[in-house]
Order: sequence, then C-alpha cells, then structure tokens
Amino acid sequence: MLKFILFADDTILFHSAKNIHILMSTINTELEHICTWFIAKKLSGNLKKSNYILFGSKPRFNDSSLHAVLLNGTILERVTYTKFLGILIDQNLDWKQHTSHIALKVSKSLGILNRIKALLSTELLKTLYYTMIHPYFVYCILIWGGASKLAINKLSCLQKRAVRILTHSNFRAHTNPLFLRLQILKLPDLYHLQLGIFMFKAKYHLLPSSSSHHIQFTKINPRFDFRKKFDFQPLVFKTQIRYRYIGITGSKFWNALPLDIVNLRTLLSLKKRFKMYLIEPYGIEIPWKTRIFFFKCIFYGDDHVRLWCMRHHSYLIVNFFLRYCMLCFLFLFFSYKLRLYFRPIVWLLT
Repeated sequence: MLKFILFADDTILFHSAKNIHILMSTINTELEHICTWFIAKKLSGNLKKSNYILFGSKPRFNDSSLHAVLLNGTILERVTYTKFLGILIDQNLDWKQHTSHIALKVSKSLGILNRIKALLSTELLKTLYYTMIHPYFVYCILIWGGASKLAINKLSCLQKRAVRILTHSNFRAHTNPLFLRLQILKLPDLYHLQLGIFMFKAKYHLLPSSSSHHIQFTKINPRFDFRKKFDFQPLVFKTQIRYRYIGITGSKFWNALPLDIVNLRTLLSLKKRFKMYLIEPYGIEIPWKTRIFFFKCIFYGDDHVRLWCMRHHSYLIVNFFLRYCMLCFLFLFFSYKLRLYFRPIVWLLT
C-alpha cells in the first residue's frame, strides 16, 4: 500500500488517507512488514536518520499523541521539514523553508560580488552571476516557483540587488531597465519560462511517463469550430495549495499565451520567442503618477494575468476606473448608513 521513491541510499515512503487514524495505523502496519523484510535480508535501517513528516495544516495534526510512528519498536521523530535532493519540503507546502535557505546561499554570493565589482567589468560580473547565483534560482523552480508572493519576495529583492551590483548602479536604482539591459529574467519570469517549456513538452508528448499524468488535455468535438482551441484542461481546485499544482497553474498559463507562441513547433524557437515575450514588459515606462495608481490601487490575481495586463494598458485603465467607482459607491453607501444611525442623536440635540 505504501509508495516508494528510491534515490541512491535514500528511501522515501509515503501514503495518504482521509482519516488520520487510518493513516497512522496503515503506516505502522506496513513498517512492521518492512522490519520483517529487513531481518530476512540481514539488513538494518538507520533509526537516527529516519524521521517522518505529516502534511496538513489542520489543528488536530499538532497533537503528537494521535500519530506515533514506530520502526523496529522505536518512535520516529516528527519533523516540520525535510531535505530531499536539495529541496526543503515543509509540512504546509508553502516553501518558506526552501526560499529562506536559497536566500542565505544567494546572500553569501552577493557579498562576494559586491567586493569585487570595482575590479571587474559588467560582462565578467554577469558570468559570475550565472555561475554563483542563477543555479540556485532555476534548480527545481517548477516545484517551488509557484509559492506565495511573500515567500518569493525575499528572493526577488536579492535578485534586484544582484542586478544593481552587475551594472554598478545606485542601490535605489529602478531595476526594470537593468534587467532589460542585461537580458536577465526576473525570478517570477524564470518560473514562467520553465513552466512554458514543461507545457510545450507535454503538448508534443516529450515528457517522461512519470510526469505526463499531471497534465489533462482538452477534449474538443471536431464538429464544432471554436474561436480559440485550448490545448489543456485545467483541473478543479478548492484550496490555494491545490492551485499551485502544475496541472492547474501550467494549464491556465499556457492557455493564456498568444497563439504565435503556442503554435511554435521546436523547443529552441519556443525558448527564444518566450524569453522575448517575458522581457518585453521591462521596457515599458509608465509615468510615475500612473504607476502609483496602477500598482497601489490594482491588485492582480494570477501571475499570467499580470503579464497580460502589462501588455494591455487599456485593461489597466478600465480596471482602475471600475475599482474607483466601486470605492465611491462603498463610500456613499456607508456614509448614508452612518447618517441614518446618527440621525436620532442629532434630533435629540436639536
């Protein structure tokens, strides 16, 4: 009943159930079978390095007395996060532990670049950036790149600091022209690039069998001619954690891309065209008054909606106008309610 992931000398066992008592009972029963197999093969597990993690955010999961996991008669330690193949996986799947770990590594590299920036040119500093910082950003970004903006913001600030160091700019310089000048993608766009490559491989059946089941293709009736035919069908979700699943985020993102990118046939052409598509908004200069209104009064939802908004200023204007009208309506509504509430007091005083 347990599922296995084996890599070198590391073994991961995982199982899921709707009831926590059934889950823990099944785990302990299966671990007894594993111990019996160990004895038959004259093997032993390292109990000091063995632990378990319980995924879920419900309050009843915090009671350790409900879920004791035993291996060979020893109670295993419960941890809040664990490391597997360089990725820190936490129990809430919010990736805050992993992003904090990356931030610590990148900060050390930034300190080195800051000390030698006066001795090297921008091109050499850019080479060091791709050697010392960029690998931390792109490693398994498909897994943790869809984390919350709060978790990603720390890394985005460090990346902006790195770009200012590469170009010998002021520490408060605007970074969009610097990213455009260096042809470096921002961290959210690095995630979008890898997401687009993954969906392209899924579309043309280039993924391994272990990854192809995450994507659901759209079933289109050939008798009907639709204006735009979507390649993927987004799955149903109820929670924010489920929304970060690549089968949902990737499908919605790919369906929102323009047709000149979706219809590309080769992976090399997709990478070049998609990178240009992501870098284009960096060169858009919006007046400071308009920028204040847009970015402080308009709250975007998905990241692919943000990209679409940057390319369609008319949508921004209409969106801002509608939100402004909504605020005016709420202000008048509550003003009217307050006036009715305080009217008896005014009559009494008069």
